[in-house]
Amino acid sequence: MGIGVNLVSAPDESRMENDVLPPVCLDPGGASVSPLAFWTRLMESGRQRLEHVTRSMHPEQFLNDLESRLAWIGREIRVYRDGEAPYEATLAGLDPDGGLKVVRKGNTEVIYTATIRPA
Repeated sequence: MGIGVNLVSAPDESRMENDVLPPVCLDPGGASVSPLAFWTRLMESGRQRLEHVTRSMHPEQFLNDLESRLAWIGREIRVYRDGEAPYEATLAGLDPDGGLKVVRKGNTEVIYTATIRPA
């Protein structure tokens, strides 16, 4: 999973690729936001959440919860992987080891490194 966070400004939507979420800015007023302070808070929140989840939830339950929040699950997606031509598949869910399950030409595959977008 990768994220990008626009702290002070965001690119104009016309500069974005098709089928991505529109860009937003956490501080549209243009006030100075420290990337280090933001990153520290984000990591601390993530650490606290992970500790809570690992104490209170069975791994299978966590995976099911995470899978229920996947964008585009059950929909056609386009998969971009280094060294391969893009291909279309159906986003099927998460594999128990954390890979992304897709159905391509009737076969289920697990991918670990790729960019996906709606088809």
